[in-house]
Amino acid sequence: MLVSLFLIKMIFICLIDPYKQLERIKNKETWKYNFTDHQWKYLGKNSILEDVQNIKYKNKIVAVGLNDITEIDIINNRFTKYEHNILSPRLSRKFSSFYLDHNFYCFVGKRGKISLKIMSENKFFDKKTSSGIFYKNYPYWIWLFLKYFLIPVLGILLIWFGFMLYRKNKRIVLLNNGIRIKNNFLEFDNESLSIIKLLLSEDEVTSSQVLSIVEKNQYSPAHNERIKVQKLNDINLKIRTLLGINEDIIQSIKSKQDKRNKIYKINKEYFFTKKKSVKNIL
Repeated sequence: MLVSLFLIKMIFICLIDPYKQLERIKNKETWKYNFTDHQWKYLGKNSILEDVQNIKYKNKIVAVGLNDITEIDIINNRFTKYEHNILSPRLSRKFSSFYLDHNFYCFVGKRGKISLKIMSENKFFDKKTSSGIFYKNYPYWIWLFLKYFLIPVLGILLIWFGFMLYRKNKRIVLLNNGIRIKNNFLEFDNESLSIIKLLLSEDEVTSSQVLSIVEKNQYSPAHNERIKVQKLNDINLKIRTLLGINEDIIQSIKSKQDKRNKIYKINKEYFFTKKKSVKNIL
């Protein structure tokens, strides 16, 4: 209680201009003083109140201004504004009004005379007009933003990055001169890499598309076909050996449009792509 009352008293002290010591500067800052270790703690900045008369009210303060009454709760960092009651606009500045036992004792000036009026606290606070946060500590709000928004977002990004790294280590990564999985590297020629890239870019690849990569003009169609088949077999063998699996990664099926033609597919789940699905290949 003692700390809060002292704090309330300090809020409205005007500071002296260090360069013009006859002028005063209204204080915008709210500070807390600890009587145990004799330390000040900055709480935040508040809006400057108009020239007021202050009345200690429980563990709060009532600031009676020209246009309204402001009830300030420092401990909970809240303010509430009320319309003037019948006495508050006429409070004397020569005498300090006070609160005691659920009543406000108001020194009221009228025609040069001062009189003491008693008003219950229920009547003293007239119609409520607004309420909100009294002081704001922007570093504190920045910390809240970091704590409840930015840090969780960064956490999600780190989890996503870790998942992508884990997925990449479990999948085949296509390089310029071959393929890699974990620390194992397998070199491929340009034609083999072009075939793999073509198969990864399409759901189905025709025999003629694969043939166009490996065929040579000096060879007969039959010989070019044998080169194509050998190239596909070499790719399957090398990747089977690298992964330690029994199935061919490139499969051939008959075309639905023409049973005489073959269609080629590659199992894309063995490769590191941007797809969301994950398959443990080891």
